[in-house]
Amino acid sequence: MKLIALIVLVIWCPFGFTHQDTLLKYQYGEILGLPSDYQPALFDRNVIALKIGKNELIFPACLKKYFTTNNSHRLTFMASWYHDLDISPPYMLIDIEFGARDFSYRLFFDMVEIIPVSVAVITSHANGLYEHHIDIGDYCRGEIKKNLRVDDA
Repeated sequence: MKLIALIVLVIWCPFGFTHQDTLLKYQYGEILGLPSDYQPALFDRNVIALKIGKNELIFPACLKKYFTTNNSHRLTFMASWYHDLDISPPYMLIDIEFGARDFSYRLFFDMVEIIPVSVAVITSHANGLYEHHIDIGDYCRGEIKKNLRVDDA
């Protein structure tokens, strides 16, 4: 039920949050700026894998397709973990930008389970930015579950 509420909130109320997402620093594969509960935080640009705490997701092909194969894209990481958890889980946004193109991708992850909540294309127009949500489908959700690893050590 929380997941449905979060998706509705993201789609219908993009400006409804009363806080600012925290911009994180990405340096040599490390995502810096998260509290210790979410450490280590790593993103492998070659494998296309995200690790937050004990959870790691090796992106299946249905998510890898949003990244370029030659790493020519720019990544921006943002997160929020200090908001009302009854509204949404702690989350991370990964923005994937391609230089002079008029669009980018945004991946929205639940940071506790590293499950994508939504994928969107952000397009820029003279009137501003528009966020178009993409349904990744049941097949992709199944592939994500297969590729999710939990380090119990």
